[in-house]
Amino acid sequence: MTDIVTATDIKEIQAEILECLSPEGMQRYKVPAQKPQPPTIAAQSTPVSERYLFTCQDIRIAVAGCQRRVGVTTTAANLAHWIQAHGGTACYLESNLNKHLSYIIKLYADQPEDDHYTIGGVDYYFTSDFDKAYNFIIIDCGVLDEPPQACFAEADLRLLCGSAMPYELVHMQNALSRCKNGTVQALGMYVPLDVRELMKQAITDDLLFVDSSHELFDGNANSNLNKRLVSNYITRIMDSNEAVQRV
Repeated sequence: MTDIVTATDIKEIQAEILECLSPEGMQRYKVPAQKPQPPTIAAQSTPVSERYLFTCQDIRIAVAGCQRRVGVTTTAANLAHWIQAHGGTACYLESNLNKHLSYIIKLYADQPEDDHYTIGGVDYYFTSDFDKAYNFIIIDCGVLDEPPQACFAEADLRLLCGSAMPYELVHMQNALSRCKNGTVQALGMYVPLDVRELMKQAITDDLLFVDSSHELFDGNANSNLNKRLVSNYITRIMDSNEAVQRV
């Protein structure tokens, strides 16, 4: 209880009652709210084993899901932060109507810089009006359209995310059939080890698997997978001195 009348004089009692009934209430017994600390961003503190030299520019990697809530945003953000942590430059572009980025920005970002917000060294954009060049542009396409949206169809590398529950496999199969005119890398999201082989038989032999990640900005999440996805664009491994200079 914080709105307490303790005065004994009638005028002071009336004044305290009015203060208690005010929109802010009586302040004398209330502890001022402390400003919340910003969440920890793993990408800023997680060490990496090696860094790579990327000489490519503006390679567009589109990430889409065969249905909602299969981990597209987490996969896209983790890939961008993996590239940034391992020697390259990457930005994240939201190209869907889910508006997840507005909530991410509100929680993690400071003031915008030019046309983007920066979180953990990665630039986040709401539009494709980029104010600098990057090795990679990671595009969060949301759910795959019918036919596939232009941001997905025209990308240099297309990643399609799907889940492994029996009633979800049909969504992955249907989504892949919509992409028959272009090369697509299918990703099985958080699939238990004991059903991975069955999922490959049901979907495609070249299906790759994404391990569970609970951190949007982890530069080491699914490291082996991310390296494999961008391996064609790695010029070479940096030596230790060069890697230190790039940090």
